[in-house]
Amino acid sequence: LNGDRPLLKPEVGESKLMRDPSIVGGPDGTFHMVWTTAWQGRTIGYATSRDLKTWSTQRVIEPFQNEPGVANCWAPEIFYDEPSREFI
Repeated sequence: LNGDRPLLKPEVGESKLMRDPSIVGGPDGTFHMVWTTAWQGRTIGYATSRDLKTWSTQRVIEPFQNEPGVANCWAPEIFYDEPSREFI
């Protein structure tokens, strides 16, 4: 896709790390990606793309912000649920 070079430099999260990416296509043709942002941390990264080359501004998601016992968020996965029309 890009000569085996990254297309998206990680810019969010505790360590600004990008590993364990998960990408899914949405019903409108937009791709949605989530990834692990640190070896230890409670956030995941999120970005979208129409062509897998040009990406939106990255956002941080903290899925367990109300769960004090959660230590780390690793290897997130994203799916589109057609019946509910929601990304899970």
